[in-house]
Amino acid sequence: MQSDNIELFENFIDFKRFPNVEEDSYKIAKNWYKKNGIDYTLYNGMSIGNILAFDIYKMNVENIKFILFLISNNLINSSNILNIYISKSYVLDSTILNLVEVLNIRHKIIQSQKEINQFNFVTYQKSSAFEEGKIKNIIKKTLKNINNILKYNRKEKVFIETYHSTYEVVSNLSNKFISNRFFGKNLLSLYKPLYVSYEDTYETILTDKTKLKNIVNYDFNSIIEVIYEKSYDENKLKTIALIDKVVNSIEKNLITKAIFVREVSKLATIFFEYYKSKRFGKIYIWEHGFRDFSRYDNELCEKVDEVFAWGEYDYSKYLANDLKLKVHKVGYPQFLENSIKGSKRLFNLGKSKVLVLSPTGFSSFVTVSQNKQVKILLDIVGILNQCGVKNDDILIKIHPGNMNQLFFQEILSGKISHQNILKDVSIYKAIDMVDLVIGEASTVIYESSFSNVNYLCINWQSQVAKDTIFNENFVKTIYNVEDLKDVLKYQKFQDIETFKKKTIYNHSNIEVTNFLKNL
Repeated sequence: MQSDNIELFENFIDFKRFPNVEEDSYKIAKNWYKKNGIDYTLYNGMSIGNILAFDIYKMNVENIKFILFLISNNLINSSNILNIYISKSYVLDSTILNLVEVLNIRHKIIQSQKEINQFNFVTYQKSSAFEEGKIKNIIKKTLKNINNILKYNRKEKVFIETYHSTYEVVSNLSNKFISNRFFGKNLLSLYKPLYVSYEDTYETILTDKTKLKNIVNYDFNSIIEVIYEKSYDENKLKTIALIDKVVNSIEKNLITKAIFVREVSKLATIFFEYYKSKRFGKIYIWEHGFRDFSRYDNELCEKVDEVFAWGEYDYSKYLANDLKLKVHKVGYPQFLENSIKGSKRLFNLGKSKVLVLSPTGFSSFVTVSQNKQVKILLDIVGILNQCGVKNDDILIKIHPGNMNQLFFQEILSGKISHQNILKDVSIYKAIDMVDLVIGEASTVIYESSFSNVNYLCINWQSQVAKDTIFNENFVKTIYNVEDLKDVLKYQKFQDIETFKKKTIYNHSNIEVTNFLKNL
């Protein structure tokens, strides 16, 4: 490959040779640590391999793509020299360097002055209130108070993983509940949820960088297993520290029930592993976003006892999939509380403003192309222009997980002004500025619909999100950006009223709070 003809390696992957690579990669992550039916990662009866499975799969998405590239192009044990060009701002993963060495691939690492990898995203994590220095000191001073409260209040507790959209519900719960969110002044109250942080201790433990072990067989499964084992070795100590802290909290506080926003997370899996080893405890799931019913159903059945449904759509899906779980009609009142009364906002070509959501994540799935995501964003802007929507009437909302604003300003340079690329504006405020929202398969469809603004889904992720609400006829989904012209011209939008009725039960914050109190 010549330096004047540099392309991303993912462009040379033959995905037809690996039709089930997403499912296969995760399945290997769930099983690589079991040899002859024995789990050699057990720690006090809990499987560290299972606890880390989802994270190990996700953290290796780019490495998996690189393996597929090597196999697709017959580069393993090849006499050809592989030139790996990296831009001046790019940090090459040590696993990739290990791979080319262990697999006997002749290679050169060439530092380019060009910004080859234009997808260098800066991961953005909002600072929680309790991470601020002033609040940190308050917490340290009040931890003793919490311990004293618990010492004389030895009733069984419920842990609830709190998401920003459930904050209002959880803040009104009693001290029967323990949350991972800090409720400020409520911390000292005997009548409010108690606070516990699990993440702060284990994050301080340094990662133990290890090298790949020798790879005997050069097939996909064997290579992936060795990569996963490397990730396991690097994260083992941190995970043990986290397990110890969580178990201590469960036993000290008599936590016999736990509510999580997703079943595949480390924290949820630690609770599951502990309850399984002790043969007690109950786990509930209250999703924080739309669910893809084609993924993780086995995991749901394995780990979870009961599920809280947002509305009739997911309630019926849980039952139809025969997941053998008890399903409660709970709701998700945040959307109701922020809903706007009145009729649907009308969209007029050439007059209305449009909100376009940036892609959610650039390395979430093995089969999702970085190039494709950027191209779709640019194509949407181009087609809007062709249909008469001026650039000044197009707003771009950056997803909180991809907060590199400079990146979007650069790729949209000459098209969208910097002031129209929104970073810190809330999603509700952004929706209030427009008459139409265009995005991928995203929970923003709820915020938009309950604000009476049409949501148009361009589901380029359909190969990985196969069974979601975006497959329903009361949602407007297109799978080809070119179809956007027809939808805009003939106003083929969603059925907002049906969407509202089917997706969210009409239960208020108070009603949901009372339901949780009675668990």
